[in-house]
Amino acid sequence: MNDIIYKFKLNHNYLSKNGFELYLRNADDYQRIDITKINSKIISPSSFPYYIRQLLSTINAMGRYKFDLPNLNSVYLHDAPHHDLFKSHIRVCIRIDKAAHDTYQKYT
Repeated sequence: MNDIIYKFKLNHNYLSKNGFELYLRNADDYQRIDITKINSKIISPSSFPYYIRQLLSTINAMGRYKFDLPNLNSVYLHDAPHHDLFKSHIRVCIRIDKAAHDTYQKYT
């Protein structure tokens, strides 16, 4: 996230140009913030109260589609922006970070 904030400070249009949205956390939900009203000169990674979300698109590293799976651990499947990578014989992209052990079934 630090690199995104740095690029935003250099170019105030960076977020909107790259399909990012900003949200401020309220009591039980998130409120979308108008990016044009943020003073990029006074923010820093240590004083950045916003949640950043990039819309699914051809410029998003996850591609245009996201398939949510019903689970408590935010496990999902996603598209890829570079479909030519699917032609490769060697391709693996499975990432699971800190998934709870009780969500897996053991096969013996």
